[in-house]
Amino acid sequence: MSRWLIGGVLVVLAALAVTLFRPAEPAAAAPPEERQFDKDAAVRVICKGSPQGFFLSQPQAVRVGDQAFLHGWRVDGDSAVYIPVSEIDLIEAYSSVDRLKKAYHLGEPKPTAGPATTTEKK
Repeated sequence: MSRWLIGGVLVVLAALAVTLFRPAEPAAAAPPEERQFDKDAAVRVICKGSPQGFFLSQPQAVRVGDQAFLHGWRVDGDSAVYIPVSEIDLIEAYSSVDRLKKAYHLGEPKPTAGPATTTEKK
């Protein structure tokens, strides 16, 4: 019976040693091209030192040479933008361009004061 007890203790110690002393693997982030947004997503991007944001549709993380960029088409515009990831402070993602436009009132006419009226006294 003592053989079984010693054998069991040795098996438990061996399993514990393997669990505690296995080499730790470094945590690695996925390359930028593997970080994807939803198909219909739209984003608001704020860059360091700039209060003005970018409103982009079809955002993608891309790599050009050794540098990572966030690429997208300007909402209500005709140009594409490549923003260096190292310059980004905030990315705010929306499920669609319509939701982004609604949140920031994009594409809506700006309120006007209305026609000036004068009242004449008789």
